[in-house]
Amino acid sequence: MSYISPKNRAVLITGCDSGFGHNVCYQLDSYGFHVFAGVLSTDSESAEKLRTKCSNRLKVIKLDVTLDEDVKLAVKEIELSGLDLWAVLNNAGIAQYALVEMGPGIDIFEKTFAVNVFGLVRVTKHCLPLLRRSGGRVVNMASVAGRFTFWGITAYCMSKYAVRAFSDGLRKELMSFGVKVVTIEPNMYKTEIVNLDLLNKTIESVWLQTSAQIREDYGGHTFYEQLKRRLRYNVEISRPEVHEVLDVQEKAITLCEPDLYYRCAAISEKPSLWFLSLLPESAQDFFLTGKIFLLIIRVLKMNVTDCEEVANVFNQIKCSGLELWAVVNNAGIAINAPIEWGHDIRELSHTFDVNVFGAVRVAKQSLPLLRISKGRIINVSSLAGRLTLNGLSYYSMSKHAIRSFSDGLRNEVEYFNINVITIEPVLYRTHIINWSLMKNTLDKVWDQSSEEVKSVYSDKYRRGYERRSKSLVEVSRKQIKEVTDYN
Repeated sequence: MSYISPKNRAVLITGCDSGFGHNVCYQLDSYGFHVFAGVLSTDSESAEKLRTKCSNRLKVIKLDVTLDEDVKLAVKEIELSGLDLWAVLNNAGIAQYALVEMGPGIDIFEKTFAVNVFGLVRVTKHCLPLLRRSGGRVVNMASVAGRFTFWGITAYCMSKYAVRAFSDGLRKELMSFGVKVVTIEPNMYKTEIVNLDLLNKTIESVWLQTSAQIREDYGGHTFYEQLKRRLRYNVEISRPEVHEVLDVQEKAITLCEPDLYYRCAAISEKPSLWFLSLLPESAQDFFLTGKIFLLIIRVLKMNVTDCEEVANVFNQIKCSGLELWAVVNNAGIAINAPIEWGHDIRELSHTFDVNVFGAVRVAKQSLPLLRISKGRIINVSSLAGRLTLNGLSYYSMSKHAIRSFSDGLRNEVEYFNINVITIEPVLYRTHIINWSLMKNTLDKVWDQSSEEVKSVYSDKYRRGYERRSKSLVEVSRKQIKEVTDYN
């Protein structure tokens, strides 16, 4: 194996306040890199430790990945240093232990995605011009939870499914520029993200913000104590060998030819994870929760927009005296454009607000009525929720997240005899696959792109991209009845 030289090369790391991000700074500093360590506060104890224990090559910078201004200033500082930005390690992440129905609205989902997904994309987009010049790489921290949805951390799992889809899409788009994209998928390790005291405080706060009716439906204080016991168990079984992940992070940055994916787990765990990945979701549920359930489909069509409208719809259903049997989360949009085009992460945010957060809003509002009827939720995902399609990365990310949401929700509401079904159509001739609309969107996103992006991708690239996009319409199936019959 051959390794790159760290001379005059910089690495930007997000989430260096604690955990993997903090500890890998020491390794990469020792290797000889100029490390830009992003922290939430440059006055914190962890920031001072980095300044004290590392060489003067390491620079601690304020970097909240949810703030566009912080990201722009960080990238500007790297540019002014005169160094080549060799790698971006997207390490910042948060996790919250809570069931889908717990907490107010969809706050947990929005906060988790703001850091784990939108923050990661924001940092990456701002750094891509520098990475193209250096021929460097993007290293994204995903998780085993990006392949299997575990009970109690659905929002976190959804975000990691989306990160995995983003990595796959970005890798395809950057191949022609010689920029590599590496994804690291750790199992559960003893870092700050699994700090029992912090997790207990968080789950207590979320539980108290959950309505009294929902708390009662789940079993009240008895269920709350069960939650804390499961949480304690998960922390106890997490691996203390954090160096396994740090060594992989170093490899991803220093190897001339790194792997596309690195999975970090005990040697004894890897065969089980591989076997589990081959099973259908219903069989995975058996191993992850100890239960298997029969899936039957019936659909009540519903369109979603915002929180207030969703609440009004379900209030009308409740007042009608009718029994709500099923909800289909069918609303969706797709923006067909490369990741680097457009204005910051506006297109990504809009896609997720409809395709993901819309589905979560509807599900949370519908569950009290579905518990009464023992009904079902049907989430319309896509083949793009399993394969990240070139040019449809944002759409694929949202559908990966929906698949994870379905798996997590199904595990949680099985107790109430509510079924959760996922439908995954291939390409069909719907409003999403409409060339006129696709062309208008493509032109709009192109016009919003920076002059540098336009010069790099060129009119020739754009015309070729349009031809490939149009071919999607030509190969899409017209037999929409195949999907509606499944419903």
